[in-house]
Amino acid sequence: MKKFGTLVSLAVGILLALAFVARIEPSEATAAPAALASLAASTAPPAGLSVEANDAPFGKGFDFRFRSDTSSTTVSIDPLGHRHSDSGSLSSRAGTISLSAKYSQNDRTIVITAKRGGVSIGEYSWRVEAVLR
Repeated sequence: MKKFGTLVSLAVGILLALAFVARIEPSEATAAPAALASLAASTAPPAGLSVEANDAPFGKGFDFRFRSDTSSTTVSIDPLGHRHSDSGSLSSRAGTISLSAKYSQNDRTIVITAKRGGVSIGEYSWRVEAVLR
C-alpha cells in the first residue's frame, strides 16, 4: 500500500510538471528552468499605475511588480506551490491602492484586482500556459 501511495504521488508530480512548463535555452543548459506566463487580457492600468509581470525561477511562481507615481509593490503567485493568493498596497497622489491576486486552478489564470478606497479601479488577468520546448 505504501508503494501505491508513492506511485500516486509521483504520478501527480509528473502531471503537475507537465501542466506548467520548464524552458531551457540551449545556451542555458545548466541554468534553472523558468515557468512561462503570457498576458491574456491587455487592459490599460488606471492612470499613474503600471504593472510588469516577471517569471520567477522554476518552482517559485510569478512576480507582478506594480508602480504608481510615488511607490511600488510586488505580489507573487506560485501556481505549482502553496501560494495561490497574495496582496499588497501602494500609495499614489490619488490615494492608497490595494491589490489582491489569486490563481484559479480551473481557469489556469492569475487575476489581480486593484481597489482605491474599497472601490474597484481595475482587474488584470494573466493566463498560465504550458509550452514544452
